[in-house]
Amino acid sequence: MGKTSPYVVSFLVRFIYGVMQILTKVAFNQGTSTYVLVFYRHVIATMLLLPIAFATERKTAPQLSHKVCLKLFVHALYGVSASLNISFVGLNYASATSATAVQNLQPVLTFFLALLLGMESLKLKSFHGIVKVSGIVLCAAGVAVLALYQGPELKSIIHHPLFHHTSRVDIHASRSWILGILLQSLATLLFALWTVFQACSEANLFMLNLACMLLSRALCWRSTLPCCLT
Repeated sequence: MGKTSPYVVSFLVRFIYGVMQILTKVAFNQGTSTYVLVFYRHVIATMLLLPIAFATERKTAPQLSHKVCLKLFVHALYGVSASLNISFVGLNYASATSATAVQNLQPVLTFFLALLLGMESLKLKSFHGIVKVSGIVLCAAGVAVLALYQGPELKSIIHHPLFHHTSRVDIHASRSWILGILLQSLATLLFALWTVFQACSEANLFMLNLACMLLSRALCWRSTLPCCLT
């Protein structure tokens, strides 16, 4: 079980994330505001993580300087608040399936950004280079099929009233499917940029020896402020 644990945990995380996307889409179909949902999401996360971080990391975590706090705020502004707001607006226009499919481009975008910044290397004549390019092409092709090809409508096996809304044709006639895809792509790009910048020497948050719980609490709190202003 030791060797398979990371894969099991990764699968569970993605499963929970998929359920969250569906429930979020249902909330939007019921008229919930995207910005209000993002704000309360960060507020609740802060309220849950703050006591835990305070109890477990209060004596061991290093002091947060003004420079580090500013970095946390800037990173949370574009990498969490902005990307999540844009992502939820895109989810409001598109379907949960297409929105989640576009977000799977994050590894591809992260690799290209790291390549441009000189953090990754790509040798097309080597075996590793061929594998990387093949993975990028397959990932992009899969995302394009899931995001852009709608296909025939499938009947749901769930008959709960919350999952019943207007037909897909009516929804896509009043809202731009392409706009939703573009917004999801922009949100994914911002999150990929956030991931890459954390590995840079000046923007490296994890090399500051902050505990993961403390960092999560700080990001949630810093993300709440821009969401409140929004």
